[in-house]
Amino acid sequence: MPLVVSSIIFVVNKYITNSFAISLGEGSISSLNYAFTILSAPVILFSASLGTASTPLLAESKFNSENKSLNKEVRDILFKNFLLMSLITILFILFNEQLINFLFLRGNFTYGDSIRTASTLLYYSFGLVPYSAYILISSISNSIGKLRLSLFINILILVINSAASFLFIKLGVAGLAIAFSVSQWAVFLIILFLAPFSSKKESLEKSRSLNATKN
Repeated sequence: MPLVVSSIIFVVNKYITNSFAISLGEGSISSLNYAFTILSAPVILFSASLGTASTPLLAESKFNSENKSLNKEVRDILFKNFLLMSLITILFILFNEQLINFLFLRGNFTYGDSIRTASTLLYYSFGLVPYSAYILISSISNSIGKLRLSLFINILILVINSAASFLFIKLGVAGLAIAFSVSQWAVFLIILFLAPFSSKKESLEKSRSLNATKN
């Protein structure tokens, strides 16, 4: 059930963003979609694949109740993802216009469209690291049975992204990309802040369960 709700929330979030984009005029939704497609490519190719490839090892640690080992493996995976996505972020920031021109500047796609899409990709890029971490954490959470964490993240992103979009819409399409990056970083930092408390709570629950079994 949480997985289904998470999928619905993702669709609703995209619908809200597109609804804001409609008010910005012709070509705005296309610029968002083109830029986000490029942003998502390394996430799908690397972050999602990394999460999938790590599933057997993480599931084994979870099954054996090796919390320390599980936490270390998750940290290692997130760190590798952070290094790779930081590098790609730099490339997107430096070469966003050249990339858009190479991929799309032909036919009905004008130079004006290219400039708008490149600007959108630029501001999307600042959210690549937390966005890739979100995809990776969701994949890991699903693989070890923590579906509620994925649901919680999606709800946070929906709320914060909607509020940020409302605030930054006056900046045009780039404003919606900024709202995306702001929401991704906000949720990422919230999760980092709550993670220690979650681990302590889980440890306490396991200790109580073991004590109850012994008694």
